[in-house]
Amino acid sequence: MTRPDHSSPEGRLEAARSLLLETVMAPDRWDDALTAFAGACGGRSGQIIGLNSSGAVVLHRLTETPPDFIRDVEAFGLADVRANPRLRIGQSAPVMQLRADQDFVSPEDRARTPIYTEMFDPHGFPHNCQIVLLRSPELLVRASVSRTKRQGIFDADALRTFMALAPYLQAAVQTRAALGLAAVHATLATLDAVKAAAFILNTDGRVIGLSRRGADIAERGDGLRLSGGRVKLEDGAAREALEAWLSRLGKGTAPPMSLFTGSAMLDLQPLPPERDGLGTGPAALAILREATTPEERRILIRARYNLTPAEADIALALARGVSVPDIASGRGVSLPTVRSQLQALYAKLDVRRQAELVAKLKSLQSESLP
Repeated sequence: MTRPDHSSPEGRLEAARSLLLETVMAPDRWDDALTAFAGACGGRSGQIIGLNSSGAVVLHRLTETPPDFIRDVEAFGLADVRANPRLRIGQSAPVMQLRADQDFVSPEDRARTPIYTEMFDPHGFPHNCQIVLLRSPELLVRASVSRTKRQGIFDADALRTFMALAPYLQAAVQTRAALGLAAVHATLATLDAVKAAAFILNTDGRVIGLSRRGADIAERGDGLRLSGGRVKLEDGAAREALEAWLSRLGKGTAPPMSLFTGSAMLDLQPLPPERDGLGTGPAALAILREATTPEERRILIRARYNLTPAEADIALALARGVSVPDIASGRGVSLPTVRSQLQALYAKLDVRRQAELVAKLKSLQSESLP
């Protein structure tokens, strides 16, 4: 069997096709595959870029350019339709239909668009041809080839080669996306095995996956429910805190955090980003659990019953079996003061006796996570 001549157009096409297929199982081959893709099309640089539903870049490979350029062009507005006409064209283009700069961007538009005059043109990317490989509510993936001023605009042969390779690009992207989904399911299977109430969220709160116990709790809607495929918290403060945290997640600055919701705690943990394969971009693991520490239980009952700090401390002490006189002594207040606070507790928890109050507190967590 003869080896293909990579110096011929047919040989370059075959080499690019083979490398694109390799990326299915080896995402670290994207650079080699995109370089071959660009070369087969008579271009300088090959690019693949994926944006999630929030517009965050989750995959970006651009060949034959310094790594700093990728950082700089993203900061300049590569993922902003207002700044980047190429993205604007790609967002509206049908899947698997070519779009070239020369057909959609006039010389006048180029001259007054900063990303062309300050980034694309001076760095050797004046001519571009792109195609949308995948569009879904969660993900937009585009591939392109750029040519230098000397290489000129895309001619008919280059466009034909581009279209001949596009199905292989699309197959690689679709398979990588499916493998990413499989990884999500594998994570959830592990969480199911330990009966965790878990959710995997993207940056706008959309649920990418959830465990069986998480689905059961969301269906009951005690403090947390699903609406339009997104996690919604009933507590206003917790809801605002979650939205602010997800915004930080999209920027890569979200730390682990715990929130009170309903009768439980919601632990939020950013998942490691993946930009060499094809995932859903910034995502988080959210696990609903019982309050375990004294401070968490204090926060929980204060929020649930609108208690003052003193009332919460007295309630927790009673739940531990501490007597009213000992609570007064430990707090350094009079017995009548504690008894007055106890009456306020009865009213807020809608009970009449101390035994009922203790029983209600002890049942609080079991009510939220059966």
